[in-house]
Amino acid sequence: MTQAKTSLPLLEIGESTIPGAGVGVFAKEDIPKGTLLWKFDEDCNILFTKSQYEHIREMAARGGERGEMLKNVLICVEAYCWYDAESDCMTFCLDNSRNLNHSSENATCLSEYFLVDKSSRKGYNGVNRPRYAARDIKKGEEVYEDYSTFDVCEWCPNNLATWLPFINMTEEQIQASIEKSKENKKGKNVKLTPVVVSKIQMDVFKASSMAKSAKEGMLKWIESGRW
Repeated sequence: MTQAKTSLPLLEIGESTIPGAGVGVFAKEDIPKGTLLWKFDEDCNILFTKSQYEHIREMAARGGERGEMLKNVLICVEAYCWYDAESDCMTFCLDNSRNLNHSSENATCLSEYFLVDKSSRKGYNGVNRPRYAARDIKKGEEVYEDYSTFDVCEWCPNNLATWLPFINMTEEQIQASIEKSKENKKGKNVKLTPVVVSKIQMDVFKASSMAKSAKEGMLKWIESGRW
């Protein structure tokens, strides 16, 4: 059986060491500081624009079988997506990279920007920003991200509510992130385009770990080819 593609070849899923967190992501081998851990791969991610997200919300609110299916899609988007103010898109990781848990003190999977200058948030969460090992990581050690470095999405308040407990930001910093998002949207002609999911992407998602009800709803949506 062919193994599904992943954007985390050096990492694997397991039960998190954080009580109540469910699953986490662990090093499959000793990983030296500076090793590439994650980079954006279109086969392992789906990007959602504001117009696509709002369209799914509208369809979900209409109810019925399709509406219930799309409610599960919204749960996935709002709970698992991270936002990039530079591109004004939400990124949904189809593989287990979405199961990287948070640690503000022991984050070991960070962007090169944050590693070079911890006082700067600029560019951390860009779609194409690769993540590296912030220090040597031992085999079997759980790998963490620092959620406080994520951008704030003003058009997806439920996503903000999900991340807010982890985001160690002042009100001024949150507002600045929102203003950055608004500035990037000025003058853009936002066109509603379908979210197209390839067979490779579907296989990646099927092989990943996620709560059963949410995963089943997401799969129905992907396999239906309709949104």
